[in-house]
Amino acid sequence: MTKLSDYPMTLTERQPLCNLTAPGVCQFTPTWTESPLLDRIPCGTGGTSYILRFGLPDATKPMGLTTCACLLAAAELEQNGNGEKVDVIRPYTPITTNNEVGCFDLLVKDYGENGWLSSYMCQDLPIGGTIKFKHIDFNVKIPAPFTHKKIGMIAGGTGITPMIQALHAILGKGEKSQQKNSSYKGERGFIDKEKIQKYLPPASDGQDVIIFVCGPPMMYEVLCGPRNEPEVKGILGELGYSSSQVFKF
Repeated sequence: MTKLSDYPMTLTERQPLCNLTAPGVCQFTPTWTESPLLDRIPCGTGGTSYILRFGLPDATKPMGLTTCACLLAAAELEQNGNGEKVDVIRPYTPITTNNEVGCFDLLVKDYGENGWLSSYMCQDLPIGGTIKFKHIDFNVKIPAPFTHKKIGMIAGGTGITPMIQALHAILGKGEKSQQKNSSYKGERGFIDKEKIQKYLPPASDGQDVIIFVCGPPMMYEVLCGPRNEPEVKGILGELGYSSSQVFKF
């Protein structure tokens, strides 16, 4: 088990690893299972994001989670300070691969009063305290290896962690790793039509293209339309991308 204190805090310092697992072998099942918090360290600048390391039910094995897939996390938290407790459930995507044995890591942003469970895990959950996790078939989004030759990614907020998972599968060493294009130079600003045209493969490349979109609801509205609607709207729709070319996480 890698010490969390030795874990690189920037993505550029991490070695991508391709270790793919078929659906159905994850240690977490549709039944809730408690896992202890093993460690918690700040990540990046600003003091609001943390890497949280949790133990696995079987400490001798990796998690066995499909790429790309998430877990459901739950905790019983007090509601509005009135003493009444309710189960708060949220999805989280691990950023570790199946090379990690006995534990897994979550990258979580503390949203304060706007993030009930995230604030609890980042600030209040003691080391050794437990969170309940489970994994269901619906949590498998799009399994790797990806068949498309040209993959674009648009992610924001909580949508970043599924892309970290996907990038491990695409860039990592292994029989099923895929070719990478490192031409992106880190331009900043809102994602608009001009940036999509500049950096992402065009819709005219046909079925070789897939664009992954993952982030807050407003991002879907602007870029591709609501995540629960297959039709592609917004900027990607205007640029001619079809529903088979856009995957809404």
